[in-house]
Amino acid sequence: MRKLIIIVSVLFVAVSCDIIGEGANHRDSRMKDESVGLVSAYLLSPAVMLDYLLLADRFIQAPEEEKDSSLYDRVRQTLYKGDGDTWLIENLGTLDTGGGSLHEPGVIWKVEFKDGYGYYGYYSSSFLHAPGLDGWSFECVSDDLWSAVASDENVTAFQFDGDETFLVSTFGERKTPDDYDCSFKTEGEFKMVLKYVDEEERWWISGRFFHSVGRGSNVYESCEAVYSGYSNPSFNLVK
Repeated sequence: MRKLIIIVSVLFVAVSCDIIGEGANHRDSRMKDESVGLVSAYLLSPAVMLDYLLLADRFIQAPEEEKDSSLYDRVRQTLYKGDGDTWLIENLGTLDTGGGSLHEPGVIWKVEFKDGYGYYGYYSSSFLHAPGLDGWSFECVSDDLWSAVASDENVTAFQFDGDETFLVSTFGERKTPDDYDCSFKTEGEFKMVLKYVDEEERWWISGRFFHSVGRGSNVYESCEAVYSGYSNPSFNLVK
């Protein structure tokens, strides 16, 4: 629990996009933290959720005699039937499937967080979301293509490209606590791959992520993060 509180606290700072600070080094560090927080909130978090929901969909649709399969362990131990088409995801919130399959075009699954922070844990797997988000809506657009809309109306798209690879794109805007404008987007091809390294779940990420902070048409600072695998991204900062 202490580890979770620390992670959440870091994420809260990271997604704030607050440019107020003293000294260039402090601002540079904050821009980097903001970039990582935005990727976690609008790319990594919904990607892990979608991965979980697609498995949950297979579990819900599976014949009763197949639901005891070890394939569904992490779903069976965290997903509980509610009223009608609703389900409870342990430590996260509620899921409304609308009675449809997330593999059917046009079907929307809605995840509503139970409190200020959504957290799902199964062994080494977890996902968090940005403060201020009440949930996500996931829609099957077509075969192997999904859109995810956050409660703040920012959008992320996911295309499954086989071998556990998601091609991801996002764009959006957030307001800072002191009314600055923070915009963000992926640039070019952005890939996320779920891998197991030393029996731990890790995300391999490749691509470029850009965010800027300003007011109106004036951009005060911008940051490009370049991801190239399991390592931390490199950053290009512009003032």
